Amino acid sequence: MSALNVQNLTFGYGGDLVFDNACFRLDTDWKTGLIGRNGKGKTTFMKLLCGRIEYCGRIESSVKFTYFPFPVPDTGRLCIEIINEICHAAEDWQIIRELSLLQTDAEAPYRPFCELSGGEQTKIMLAALFLTEGCFPLIDEPTNHVDEAGRRVVSDYLKRKKGFIVASHDRAFLDGCCDHIMALNRTDIQVVSGNFSSWFEDFERRQSYEAAQNERLKKDVARLTQAARRTTVWADKAEAEKQGKNSAGLRPDKGFLGHKAAKVMKRAKAAEERAGRSAEEKSALLRNAENSARSFSARKNCSNYAKFKYITGANAFADPSDSRFCAAKGWRLREATAAAKAVY
Repeated sequence: MSALNVQNLTFGYGGDLVFDNACFRLDTDWKTGLIGRNGKGKTTFMKLLCGRIEYCGRIESSVKFTYFPFPVPDTGRLCIEIINEICHAAEDWQIIRELSLLQTDAEAPYRPFCELSGGEQTKIMLAALFLTEGCFPLIDEPTNHVDEAGRRVVSDYLKRKKGFIVASHDRAFLDGCCDHIMALNRTDIQVVSGNFSSWFEDFERRQSYEAAQNERLKKDVARLTQAARRTTVWADKAEAEKQGKNSAGLRPDKGFLGHKAAKVMKRAKAAEERAGRSAEEKSALLRNAENSARSFSARKNCSNYAKFKYITGANAFADPSDSRFCAAKGWRLREATAAAKAVY
């Protein structure tokens, strides 16, 4: 067992920061699901771990990282040759065992890699990945070219393993194989124990609580601001009375009125300070509200998102009814382009 420690990780493209002094710790025995909205830095993070990109800060770990999917230069070669080249020490029985766990066709290892389907190619590469000794797998979107049944097989396969990070948008897939979640939120990074569903339930609960707090504080700020404004008017009026005369034509007691004005002004300042504190407290809430607004449950009920998944083949939180729903509507790429842009 060892740890991956990240301290003050800072990286960005141009003027846009992807990570800003990020600090977190992962155990290399965990089955970690990496989640986040598109463009938040999931693939970038994996490439930073592999040392492919320069960054500021520290990444400390005693393991060697291996990124998946890896390139296959000559796709005309037999799959068994590609596996043997990647993991030299693997014996035949080990290769057969891994491919059997992935429910790969018995003839697949002896066929050219280019003749396999996208799902079969994924399984061949996953087998080679976990047959490589001394590596810590960084698995980026392994379900992109895998059908629903294949996703369950890959999820069950990963569940048997230990020590990896897998990035995916597929909720059921992550629930089936992960025991920790690393969430790249809009303003922070969370590392929590549990699968995706437990993290998402907690995230939604926290957002609901903060939304209620936000509404309460908005009312407090408005009330206190109004009170401070009203009290300031009273103080100004009391101060003005020092220079005039009362109804009997007598000079007012300036000391009394000055004391009264100061007391009222003090009350106004106190109200302003309370309003300021409430505003500061309010600003700390809903920092990740964008994720909540673009929550996957909301996307699932969005017909535009259904169109998007249909035309791109995305598996993000796949609803089996989506493809049938889109097909029934007769949506095609040209008709759904605007819908796709509306989602992302």
